[in-house]
Amino acid sequence: MALATDTSSAMDARKISGLRRNISQAASRACADTTAFSRTLRGLEPIKTAHAIAAATGCDAKRVEKWLSGHSFPDGRALLALICAYGPLVLAALMPLRPPWLDAAAREAERAKLADEMAELAVKLRALQP
Repeated sequence: MALATDTSSAMDARKISGLRRNISQAASRACADTTAFSRTLRGLEPIKTAHAIAAATGCDAKRVEKWLSGHSFPDGRALLALICAYGPLVLAALMPLRPPWLDAAAREAERAKLADEMAELAVKLRALQP
């Protein structure tokens, strides 16, 4: 009788584990926009994206390639490394429904990035003037 109970408990535990996995995967799909995330990463590092992101974050390039392909998402540690390296744009790209503070932070980060690009272009333009 004890063996039957142990087997039944093991089967129940596997079912529960499977349900948790399914719920987690469904939540990930609902919360994460793989296309926007990949597009954002490629926009941040357009040349050798996976290797550049791996170098900036300390993550393995193969893991980054999986993120870029949409086959997986960064875990918490990797997400923190991405945010530290690239700012709130990364987090905003993962969340289709963002809180207002994140939208504001992402807009400010984009504004700062564009301001830096404009400053670089202004230097180049001045260098071309007679």
